Amino acid sequence: ARKGQLDLQEITRQTPRLHELPFDSRRKRMSTVHQLTVGGQQSDIPYPQSLASELRQIVYVKGAPKEVLSLCTHLRLHGQTCALDDKQRARVITANDNYARAGLRVLAIAQRVLSDTPQTWTPETVERELTFLGLIAMLDPPRAEVAEAVDKCHRAGIRIIMITGDYGLTAESI
Repeated sequence: ARKGQLDLQEITRQTPRLHELPFDSRRKRMSTVHQLTVGGQQSDIPYPQSLASELRQIVYVKGAPKEVLSLCTHLRLHGQTCALDDKQRARVITANDNYARAGLRVLAIAQRVLSDTPQTWTPETVERELTFLGLIAMLDPPRAEVAEAVDKCHRAGIRIIMITGDYGLTAESI
């Protein structure tokens, strides 16, 4: 956010967090719910003009790409929201796999505008009918001493087994 010159304090003021559904290894995602109006005034954060009068709260979801994508019905592309079809889903999965093969850790991000406040904040009530926003690919290289440690283990006859929650292609690349 800082690299993109975003003012985190201002964003937090304009869109205070109301609720969080913490990361869960079963769901492979987490969500936060934010208020979009402050003091009766519309948030200054840009959203489609067609939604401006309806915005009350927004859900942001981040997590494993396949899991997040499975909850999406729409896609935000070039400033427009459109229905998400099988061809676009395949393009997202291909991009995810390409990033993972390069050893990058990949998260998907999505959002959902809430027109009504749910009676309960559960994954079933907020993590549905999402709009896919994109993928975030992060480089998280192994520490420099890992190669030497692996080499020592091999010379000592120790078989190394990697146990990870990473996406399979990412783990294979690493």
